[in-house]
Amino acid sequence: MPSFSVEWIPVAQSLLRLAGLEAAAANALVLIELALRLFGAGAHRLAVLAVRNPLAATAAVGGLLWRCYHRGYLARW
Repeated sequence: MPSFSVEWIPVAQSLLRLAGLEAAAANALVLIELALRLFGAGAHRLAVLAVRNPLAATAAVGGLLWRCYHRGYLARW
């Protein structure tokens, strides 16, 4: 009757744990890449829009800064 060794169980557990960590890291990198692409596309569109309509862009940024100032976001420490 052959004797079965259970020494492989901790090795298998550690390999599965490492595979799970690698998969989680890969998923996080894919999500970060997608978010950066979407942010970059949005920023590019805003820049193109601002170049085409400089007066509207100046008014929008001025209004945003005014609102931030009155809400206290631009106050000094």
